Amino acid sequence: MTDGLLGQFASLIYDVCGIHLARTKKTMLTSRLVSRLRALSLDNFEAYYAYVTCESGHHEMVSMIDAVSTNKTGFFREDSHFSLLTGTIIPMLMKGRIAAANKLHIWSAGCSSGEEPYTMGMVLSEYGRNHQKFDFKIFATDISTRTLVAAKTGIYKDDKVAHIP
Repeated sequence: MTDGLLGQFASLIYDVCGIHLARTKKTMLTSRLVSRLRALSLDNFEAYYAYVTCESGHHEMVSMIDAVSTNKTGFFREDSHFSLLTGTIIPMLMKGRIAAANKLHIWSAGCSSGEEPYTMGMVLSEYGRNHQKFDFKIFATDISTRTLVAAKTGIYKDDKVAHIP
């Protein structure tokens, strides 16, 4: 992949979903897109770029974004964030508007395969057991359709859930 084509892909990916790919990510991008070239029987990255940007290749954009997005997640990842949420942020919110509305709405953007929003659900459920009139709703999204399928099922392998308290 030439540096010029890397710039074109980087601009396209940023315009479509806001992922910033630095020039230092050339090897990563190349390795992730090779599988798409093979799946479509394309000979080079120029042909792939032409395909993904043409009108008939619009559906390929979803597969390309799935290929280039990094899906780092885990249950109780960054545990200190959840402690801050239940120890400081929610009590502060409960003194204000949330107490009047009696419901907290949270958007978990970039939820990947769902471990973090499910963790948040566990943490907030535990908080609600100890605090009357606390209700919440979590809305979880991700740009990767592949990981959202896994998130919707809510089924995880034993090694993923082994360290959940």
